[in-house]
Amino acid sequence: MHSTRQTGSYGAVNILGRMAKLARPSPRRTAAVACAAVVVVCLVLGVVLVPFSLTEAAVARLTSDSATSPVIATVTTGSRPQSVAFDPDDGAVYVSNLGSNNMTVISGVNNQIVATIPLGTQPLTPAFDPSSGNMYVPNSFSNSVSVVLGTNVIAQITTPNDPVTPVVDPLTGDVYVPQAFNFSLSVVSGTTNRIIATIPAGFGVWTPVIDPRNGDIYIPSLDSSNITVASTATQSVVTTLHVGKFPQGPAYDPVNGDVYVANEDSNNVSVISGATNKIVASIPVGYGPDPVLVDPVSGNVFVANQYNSSLTVISGATNQVLEWVAVGAFPVTPAYDPLTDQVLLPEVNESVICALSASSGAPIGSFSVSQGAGTPEYDSQNQAFYSTTDSIPGVVVFGANTAGDLNPGCPAPPAVGSTPSPASPAWIGPVIVLGVLLTIVVLAVILYERRYGS
Repeated sequence: MHSTRQTGSYGAVNILGRMAKLARPSPRRTAAVACAAVVVVCLVLGVVLVPFSLTEAAVARLTSDSATSPVIATVTTGSRPQSVAFDPDDGAVYVSNLGSNNMTVISGVNNQIVATIPLGTQPLTPAFDPSSGNMYVPNSFSNSVSVVLGTNVIAQITTPNDPVTPVVDPLTGDVYVPQAFNFSLSVVSGTTNRIIATIPAGFGVWTPVIDPRNGDIYIPSLDSSNITVASTATQSVVTTLHVGKFPQGPAYDPVNGDVYVANEDSNNVSVISGATNKIVASIPVGYGPDPVLVDPVSGNVFVANQYNSSLTVISGATNQVLEWVAVGAFPVTPAYDPLTDQVLLPEVNESVICALSASSGAPIGSFSVSQGAGTPEYDSQNQAFYSTTDSIPGVVVFGANTAGDLNPGCPAPPAVGSTPSPASPAWIGPVIVLGVLLTIVVLAVILYERRYGS
């Protein structure tokens, strides 16, 4: 007991002595504190100024654009606008706003807002029925579809569970509404606006595509890794095909009659023959392929690979990869411009649209858009593209570009061994290196202090 108390008293005295010693200034300790302060400053520069420099680079790219940019207007809509749909009869543009639970109607003539229509909870991209003039808007969180005619809601259709973007059969006027978490596809009559059939499918049903030649509809199930093929004539399942993981956005190729499905988690594209409803090819692409674009003229297929900044060009004639194009950060599904025979690829993290040759995939040039602008949708009546973005929030409107509208080339990651991108100023590297060296000095001083004391 006595010895224990002695040891405790000695320990307390020793600690007090060390604290007093540390309080006394010494050249080494002063140097360590000074180095530590410089390290903190370097870290602040690295964390704060590097992102700032990237933002400055994006601003510089915007201000360096040619004065004849194809951007016509930007229109502010509601919160979190989805992709748009068009009414070719009057040229109106319809934008569902997921965050504000409404729809913005824009005049395609002057790009002014005509009306704002209240909808259900979290409306997604609408689909237009050319036979009736109705716009069908899925309200994903209120399990309903709003039927809009002009600027009025004329019907509300109750659906089973979490409806997503529908498609309209141009021959019958029937509307096919995927029920994401109900393992089914609801068929709505375009005449009565009532559900007339239910087609079973896998889990995570998403937006399908209709093959106008054979009358079949191809229904992706995101979590079941399959495509359900159903007949629009009988509203019944024809076959189920196992494709890659997380299949989405099937697209029909009018040149060869095949259906192309991007499998986001398998990094490939499945090709389904419209003649036999069998998988005829599986084509490796980049990481995280977005839904594909089919060039309706050449039949070539363009796949934006979101996670490795690339674009894969596939021949529709041979189902072989024609070209792999390095592009800017986070590309998404491109659009086809029939006026220029170009493919317009949004590079979301670069805030640009990259124009590429539809025949070869070769980059032609680029122009700046608002931050986060996604896949453009083409309005054939007004000959303009509309791209939604949360940053406004709203849509960016642009027309067909000419050579004078584009900046040279497209933003792309530098090749291995190339010089650093000018997006990072020359002083950033030395600052980071200095911070590392000073950290080593501080550690050396601390170790010396611990070993030898003052």
